[in-house]
Amino acid sequence: MEEFLAAAKGGVTSISGDQWVAILRRFSTAHEGTWAVSPLCGLDNKRILVRVVVELLHHTVGLNGRHRSRTLGPGVEAEALLAARILLRERGGAERLMDQEALETYTKAAQEDGDAACGFRVSLMALKCLNNAVWDQPKGQISFVQLGGLDMLVGLLQVLAGCVRCTYPPFPGGEDRLKLMVQALQGLFLLGVRFTPEEKKKTLEGETMKRLGYVLVDILHLDHAELNVFMAKLQVLNLLLDMPGGFAEVLLEHGCLPRVVQLVELQLVRQEFQDGGVDAAAELTPGLLVLNRMVLASEESKMAVKRAIFPPEADKVWKQRLEREKRKLASLTGDDYKSAEKLSKDKRVHPVDAPKGTLRARLLKQMTATESSSKTAVSDLLFNLCADEEEFITRCGFGNAVNTLRLRGMISVPGIG
Repeated sequence: MEEFLAAAKGGVTSISGDQWVAILRRFSTAHEGTWAVSPLCGLDNKRILVRVVVELLHHTVGLNGRHRSRTLGPGVEAEALLAARILLRERGGAERLMDQEALETYTKAAQEDGDAACGFRVSLMALKCLNNAVWDQPKGQISFVQLGGLDMLVGLLQVLAGCVRCTYPPFPGGEDRLKLMVQALQGLFLLGVRFTPEEKKKTLEGETMKRLGYVLVDILHLDHAELNVFMAKLQVLNLLLDMPGGFAEVLLEHGCLPRVVQLVELQLVRQEFQDGGVDAAAELTPGLLVLNRMVLASEESKMAVKRAIFPPEADKVWKQRLEREKRKLASLTGDDYKSAEKLSKDKRVHPVDAPKGTLRARLLKQMTATESSSKTAVSDLLFNLCADEEEFITRCGFGNAVNTLRLRGMISVPGIG
């Protein structure tokens, strides 16, 4: 800390780039687990550290027409970004790392196109700084569009497209590329959270969001054998909730429905084996909401989702069975009829066809979960898939369906308001 402060007070050009790399690296290593720097050095000294980090980034990133420093290379840029991330953990004294110019700096650095390995490190650190700064912006004080939110959106999209399509920037493949992709997706999600409804509506109508949509489609088609790809796809589901209503048709047209269904099923399986509780159940909600949006978008997409959850070949079997039971019941009289009718009603408490281990069985189980958002989302999805109340009860079982029907005012339950 003392070494960094002494160098900071001397100014950016007082020492060489290599010396800055060494000093910044020692600072970051020493304070990797530090959440607040000001208690260690005082708020005024923290502001000195912030000032010199900002100046180093201005020299290395070359913002607003400035030329990149010839003496301070990308190595300094990467270390300065890492130091910035540590200083950003505590909002006090870090205002200059959160203002509009800082956000522009991170956005430009995130699109680093230099040496692949160094460029990757710069981009990853820049995205982490950008995400931290966006998240910690004081709410309601300034329009996020005024803060350069649209430029950030375009910059993040460029990084994301480069990761997915392996064209630009020329980052290393494998795990490094996946880390960058996850950070870019998180950044896009945070931007969506910070835009006001009016800003979001205007943004959704632009060409940039269309480009983003097609990149998200590409991500959904990636092989998710690696955990980071799976996690990236879960981030995609969050972003899809902000896409225009007509985008459901794009997902269907580009074969994304099976991918979304598969993601939801994998989450359900993970929940079973990991016993994740309420948090794991809540993570299901975005995927269920995306499927529900597809159901409501058009009859074609509704039937496609329905076939994925309730296979027609399985429907054929139980429908034939119910028809046989109905004919048999009609042929009975007296006590035999009463017994058979009671048995038939008792069966309606349970789903007509939900073999253990199937997607429909896992979804039906979620209807009685303790976590409310996923329970509501899955109940709405299954209700909207059914033609009427009777089909909903048949497929889900009265025991699972009763709460949804009560909330929709279709039935009343004694003792419950």
